[in-house]
Order: sequence, then C-alpha cells, then structure tokens
Amino acid sequence: MDGVWWHGHPDHLPRGKRGPYWDQKIAKNIERDERTNADLADFGWIVVRMWDLDILSKPDDAVDQVVAALSRAGRQNHVERESEL
Repeated sequence: MDGVWWHGHPDHLPRGKRGPYWDQKIAKNIERDERTNADLADFGWIVVRMWDLDILSKPDDAVDQVVAALSRAGRQNHVERESEL
C-alpha cells in the first residue's frame, strides 16, 4: 500500500506544489519504489501496488486485485474469499 503523500500520487500531489525539499524527497521515494519493484520481480515476486485511498474507498477491489495476482501466479487453489467460505 502506497500512501498518497509519501509515494507521490500524481493526481493529488503535483510536483512544484510542495516545495523543492519535498519534491526531491518524494521523487527519491518513487525511484526507490521502482527499484524495489524490479528487485522483487527479479526474485520471482509479483508486485501489487495500490494507493491507500483506493484501498480505503474500495476495499473489495483491492482484495480482487490481490486475488487476481495470486491466480496469475498459479496460486488459485490457495485463494478463498471469505464470501466463498
């Protein structure tokens, strides 16, 4: 889960509105996120990134994204939603 502020959601925190220090700090966070995604993918992980506000506003959609990623990874037999139990 990426926080809108710390991970620089482009629709909510456009560059140039926070001041130079924060623009640089958030840009470095975004670069680190991209490196982390690549490193995890190199190890065979499937990375699912979501904005905190999307999870809070539509938690079922967030769960569906995770379930879909697990299914794509061949883990569909291990995924059960509470509503399916």
